[in-house]
Amino acid sequence: MPDQLQQVEETVAAHAELMGAFTAARAQIPPGRLVEVAYTDLVASPITTVERIYRNLGIAGWQQARAAIQARATQARSYRPSPVQLEAAAEQRLQELIAQQPPHS
Repeated sequence: MPDQLQQVEETVAAHAELMGAFTAARAQIPPGRLVEVAYTDLVASPITTVERIYRNLGIAGWQQARAAIQARATQARSYRPSPVQLEAAAEQRLQELIAQQPPHS
């Protein structure tokens, strides 16, 4: 298993590659076919946020899907993420790499 420093390097590189590919391909997404959602909005108001996605993308069937989505959102309320505790060198490197990343729009 890679050490934490290597994991940090690989994760940040993969994230940068993914965001670069998305940024390059974004212009190819037809107008009205992309809805951006803040993670904090999804966590705070999952039903309202998913309903907005359905509405903005013109997806039919919200009334049929709502109960299943509500059940999943209710189940997810008990989820508590486990914070990652990095060794000092890995945390420092992560902060350095984050500071070097271009801002995402």
